[in-house]
Amino acid sequence: MMQPAGLFAADWLVIAGYAGLVLWIGLRVARSDPGRVTTFTVANRAMPTWVATGSLLATELSAATFLGVPHAGFTGDWSYLQLLVGALIGRIIVAYAMIRRYAALELVTVYQVFGQRVGPSSRRLAAALFLLGRLLASGVRLYLAGLAFSVATGLPLSGSILVAGLVAGIYTGSGGIRSVMWTDILQAGLFIVAAVACVWVALPLTGLDLAELYTVATQAGKTTIVQTPIFESSRSLGPALIGGLFLALAAQGTDQDLVQRLLTTKNRSGGAIAVVASGVLTIPLAVIFLFLGTCLWALYTAGMGLDPGVAAVADDQRVVAQFAATLMPVGLRGLVFAGLFAAAMSSLDSAIHALATTWITDIAPGKSPPKRLRRVTGTCTAALIATALGFIWYQQVISATSELNLVELALSAMSVIYGGLLGGVCVALFGRTRGSDRSCVAGMALGSLAGVLLFLQPLVLGEVAIPWTYWIPLTATLTIAIAWLAPRSRVG
Repeated sequence: MMQPAGLFAADWLVIAGYAGLVLWIGLRVARSDPGRVTTFTVANRAMPTWVATGSLLATELSAATFLGVPHAGFTGDWSYLQLLVGALIGRIIVAYAMIRRYAALELVTVYQVFGQRVGPSSRRLAAALFLLGRLLASGVRLYLAGLAFSVATGLPLSGSILVAGLVAGIYTGSGGIRSVMWTDILQAGLFIVAAVACVWVALPLTGLDLAELYTVATQAGKTTIVQTPIFESSRSLGPALIGGLFLALAAQGTDQDLVQRLLTTKNRSGGAIAVVASGVLTIPLAVIFLFLGTCLWALYTAGMGLDPGVAAVADDQRVVAQFAATLMPVGLRGLVFAGLFAAAMSSLDSAIHALATTWITDIAPGKSPPKRLRRVTGTCTAALIATALGFIWYQQVISATSELNLVELALSAMSVIYGGLLGGVCVALFGRTRGSDRSCVAGMALGSLAGVLLFLQPLVLGEVAIPWTYWIPLTATLTIAIAWLAPRSRVG
């Protein structure tokens, strides 16, 4: 029997218990070694590999995954898995070509590689580009989390974004990367359990068993993984593999938000193992979320097992949240929203920490007492909230001109500056005689400007002429070509 929409006392108790546990873990970790900058930034390079793997997995399986991947399965098919295959190939390259070198150089942030091998100007620009790109990408994630919170709480979307951002900022500023990583372990487990609980409830409501649902969905084209012709659209096999490959090279190789936990492991191979292992684990977890989207398609679109009038979806972007708020049993409903809360927090805390670390290491280096660390963290939290509020307007504008689903919106936002960063890092890391400080600055600046123009296609052209899967390879190639024009000079 369908429950009334909203959360009950038992649901709020589950959510409050989870939030209390996360805050307790974060603050407990902070008290174990308070105030030390090396603890805040790289956890004294003493974290176990399995913790780095779980933390990276938790960050990547964000609110964009919890809401966006089922949304892809609900409105489309399973072609998202093509991206993950390409990304796994990219992760293997990153593990053996980049992460081991970072560990050998004992970096705190990725962008220090410019300072060590190229020059100070390119280092500052790379850090600034990261700040811009991470605000965009994590702003989308916070926007997606706000969508679900608004369904559950009845708060306006802007209020939900504000609450989610503030909670993440509190414990991140207290304990740094150690608090982020240890709370990520709890959060990863919770939102995986929440996803399984959604499938467990949704499948019987369709009135079909697993085999029958698969047959019906396959006949409707909902379980298609490989889309052909292979270059017909951004969701075809070729562009998806290319997009996934370059997205992984840029994200796992140049994004401080993801690389930061790979720099905390006890040995040089720990980070390399973690980046590949998390990529392998991402694929079966994505299948769970896609299957949830297929179940919700059967319920709400095909009308199986439910009165079509009752099953109407007002906004397909909120389909997971609507399902949880109206059809999940009391208690499990709270578990699902706690899982969504976990997915949001595991991405937001990591982003806030990466932004703060990059600022105090690369943009404004100097003494970093606890008060300054907390102040910078608070500023980064406020900037992230403001960006998420801006995406409310942006999503309204592009919804009429773009076919991007939620997960593709999140990934395309991440791609704006990734090409510039990837091209610059490749020149700095692998170039021995080419790539001066000035030429790297020019290459990254023009490559990132091209990325911004590509992101704004729907606003400027009224359509997307070049799919997002090509943005990183195009802008990275432009960056490398320009940076390579000048010879490398000695640093220092």
